[in-house]
Amino acid sequence: PIPCVPWQSQLWTLAVTQLTGSCLPSTSKSADLHKALEKQGLKFKPSTKVVGADVRADGATSTSSPLKACKESIDADVVLVAIGRRPFTQNLGLEAVGIQADKRGTIPTDEHLRTSVPNIYAIGDVIAGPMLAHKAEEEGTREL
Repeated sequence: PIPCVPWQSQLWTLAVTQLTGSCLPSTSKSADLHKALEKQGLKFKPSTKVVGADVRADGATSTSSPLKACKESIDADVVLVAIGRRPFTQNLGLEAVGIQADKRGTIPTDEHLRTSVPNIYAIGDVIAGPMLAHKAEEEGTREL
């Protein structure tokens, strides 16, 4: 179950404009999360690219373009831009211990989070899957 979150309000609406077609495209629970967040009042604009923002003293206007339609604008008090996350594996010395990152920069692991080098495990943002703090925490305690 998805808990109630503090963005619920009768005074304002939270709209999520996202380039991908789903909330968490790399997880099997994406549809469940999407439904739960919509039920809590979030509005989603999937497959839509933000192409600009005009910030004023009294608020902001975000301009977006659905991938298959014309541009549209949303007037808002606040515009928050989050461009996604990438694995940070450069300059960790992986090559020195014999670990090779994949094309995306993630460290390949098996189902027990073991890398290709015995006794070296990888968790969190450096492996495939969603980059979420609670995921890394769970992974860090799972194999103990």
